[in-house]
Order: sequence, then structure tokens, then C-alpha cells
Amino acid sequence: MRRRIAVALAVSGLVVACSTQVDRVTVGPTAATPETAATGTADSTPGAPATTTPPSTTLAPAPMAKAITDAPAVQVAGARTEQAYDAFVAQVILDLDSFWVTTYPAIAGGGTYEPLERGVWPVWTEAEGVPGCGGERRTSYPEIEDNAFYCPDEDFIAFDDELLFPRLEDDFGRYTVAMVLAHEWGHAIQARLGSSLPGVITELQADCFAGSWMDRVRDGGAAGLQLTDPDLRLAITGILEFRDSPGTSADDEGAHGSAFDRLGSFQDGLEGGARACEAYAASPPVVLELPFNDLTDASTQGDMPLETLVSSVPADLDRFWGALLERAGAAFGGLSRTVQSYPAGGPYPQCGGLTTSDFEQGVVYCPSPEFVAYELGGANARLHTTIGDFSVGVLFADRWAEAVQRRLGLGTEGGPAALQRDCLTGVWVEDVVPRPTRQQEFNISPGDLDEAVRTYLLFTEDAEESAEAALARIGSFRSGVVTGLESCGL
Repeated sequence: MRRRIAVALAVSGLVVACSTQVDRVTVGPTAATPETAATGTADSTPGAPATTTPPSTTLAPAPMAKAITDAPAVQVAGARTEQAYDAFVAQVILDLDSFWVTTYPAIAGGGTYEPLERGVWPVWTEAEGVPGCGGERRTSYPEIEDNAFYCPDEDFIAFDDELLFPRLEDDFGRYTVAMVLAHEWGHAIQARLGSSLPGVITELQADCFAGSWMDRVRDGGAAGLQLTDPDLRLAITGILEFRDSPGTSADDEGAHGSAFDRLGSFQDGLEGGARACEAYAASPPVVLELPFNDLTDASTQGDMPLETLVSSVPADLDRFWGALLERAGAAFGGLSRTVQSYPAGGPYPQCGGLTTSDFEQGVVYCPSPEFVAYELGGANARLHTTIGDFSVGVLFADRWAEAVQRRLGLGTEGGPAALQRDCLTGVWVEDVVPRPTRQQEFNISPGDLDEAVRTYLLFTEDAEESAEAALARIGSFRSGVVTGLESCGL
């Protein structure tokens, strides 16, 4: 977070298109730079021929794969080392094909899905015959290292079989590997639809298409694939790793979206199916990627010290909710004057109903006598160090949201009330997104929205809640940011 900003809010309609040759996936918080894959025409057998199965036909379950080549689309040329994920990857590819055979007609006016003409290529150092993209003769391993891409010119998908997929499986589980394949398949679907979307929106729609397939797996509709709750949580964590670096502009060539943007699009597909993704062509999602002010701002990644945060955030929350409730005819005297601190491990301020575990979360709200208190060190220091300053800012915003619920006579207990607070937090966050037309004392900085997403994921994990609960909290927060109070039931 930061106290001064005068930069533009990046909106979906104001982004540029990425390379028309290759989409690349780069792991980690870096802006992916699309390049033309340099190599060439394959001399191996193309992928499976186009299907003529009518859209209404119910396909037989995909056979159980034992080797990566059990998926006819997979093309292997050369002495390849078997990987532990081979049977899984083959099953994913078989099911992606099956999914799009039945799903594509619904988003393409009844058109028939055509399988990848040149298939899916694992690429390693000694791989042979991998097709090229963009007029080049062949794709060499250095062209694909630590990446995966879909090539529309030759209609194939390639992935790093030597470093990227083994590392993703080790770090984030097999369903993150599956998500990369599903994302690239999403680009293949865009090519079949003849889509022409701005750069970042192209990437987000592919994330959405991947989410629509993952919903099928989650519901048990994918033969040979079973998505457990830990699998889904790891896949979500993997999505966060594919975000652009904080400070990347949506206008930058190769921008793929923040974690907030990308996870939001994945959720659109997971909850709304492929139709929700196809709708991006007419109604693209808002993209929130904010550049840093200057080199000094970038050097701190927009993070402010905790002692600055605990004065700046409460003051701005008072400003925002005071003005909003006043317009609604409800009084809000403000809470910033009540803020106090307590040492890690206690002693804690006296408040009936609050437990030790409440205080250990880092920030508490006490309705009577009314005050907000925060922990010196402890959870707040850990959150600030491991996630960033806005992780603690989310805690403060949640406590203000509870105070707002009480002012309006709303319930504060149970899951629906908690989700409403997440939504209200998003409403405040939208107001502190910097805009060039307004000077404001406090604004969020690049990376803060991603920090909020990571915070909700951590909180639900610490509370031993499901990945579905994490998605619900993130979704409510996102609704508040994008849609406003109406999405919060107010």
C-alpha cells in the first residue's frame, strides 16, 4: 500500500494484444514475454484426425492411460525419459479432448470441435522433430525451456518436459500441470472460435476455459481423474505463481494478469462454465494491474511499514465508511480513535466474547466497549513478512466491515456474514484503487490485490477450511471490488 499515487486504473478495454505466434506460460511473479518459437516443420506423424461426432452424441469414457503416448494427441520423437506424471498427463489430454468435443458446439453455434492438428509435444533437450511456429523449421529445447505454449499457426501445444512440468508437480501438485495444459487448450479453442481479443483478455479467457474444464473434473465427470480438496488448493496456489510481477501494466506486451485477475477468470469458468468464458468477447472482465509510481516505490514493492499501516488504513476506513453510511442515513462515528495495540502472547485488552485465538489472528474488533486492537509482532509481523502489508490491511478492513454490519443492524455470525464482510472489504478496496482524476491520501499499490487473495487462501488453510471455502471468500472479495455494494446484499 502507499500514500500517494496518480496513475491510471487499467481496464480491460485498454490492453494490447499479445503475440499472435505463441502463448507462453512462465512460473513465478514475472511478466511473461511472448516470443516466436524458432524451429520448424515436424517430420513425425500428426495428431488424431478431426472428429465427426455430432454435438449430441455421448462419448464413451476415455480409456485409462498407462503411458503418455496412450493419448493419441501426444507426439514423442527421440529417446524420452519417462516421468512420474506420464499416465496422469495422458489422461488429462484424453479428457480435454473429450470435454471440448461435447462443450465446443454450445459456444460455437453448433460448430464441431476439431482436435489439435499436430498434437501435444513434450520437449526435452534431445527431443526430435518438434514442429516450429511462425515459419521456423523446428522448436528446440531452449525455445520452450521452463515454458509451455500453443502455436496457432501449426495448431499444436508444446511443454517443457524436462524442467517445468517436473517442477510444477513437485511444488504444486499434478493438477497445476493439468491447469497449464487446460490453459493452452483454451488458446486452441480461441483459435477455433476465431477470437480476436486484447492481449490480457486473451490470457484471462484461456484461464476461464481452463476453469470450465476443472469444474468437470471437480464434479467427477472426467474419466480416470479425481480432484481432491488438497489438489484444488494446490492448483489455486499454482495459479498465484503464474501472476505477473507487481508493477506490470496490462498494456505491457506479454502481460497475463495479476493473481487477482487470473484467479477471478478461473473462478468464472469454474462457476459459470465455458459459456461464461465465451462471453468475454462481448463483455470482458475488468483488469486491475497497477504500475509503480517510481523506482523508490518499486524497491519496496509498495509495502509500507506496519507502524505506518496501522495509522493510515484505519483513518481511510473511517473516511470511506463514514461518508457512505452518512449518505445512507446511518451514523458512523469512526473507529480509528479507538485503535490500540497489545503484545504478542498478551496480556490482551478486555472484551467479552473474544478468545485467545481471536487475538492471535492479529487484529480484533470489540463491539462493547467498542475498539479495534492489533498485535505488536506475532501474526501481523509474519503476515507482513511472508505476504505483504496489505495482508494486515485486509484484517483491519474486515473488522471495520463487522462494525458496519452492526451499525446497519445486520447479522455478524456465521458463514454468510463472514462472506459479506469479505465483500465489504472489496468495496472499500475498489475506492482506494488509484485514479488519475483524483488525489487521495491513501491508495493501494501494485501487488495489494494479490496479497489479499493469498491472505484469504492462508486464513482458510489455517482454519482447516476447504479450498471451496477459500474460493468463496476470494469470490466475495472480488465481487465487492468489481461490482460494489449491490453484490454484498446492501
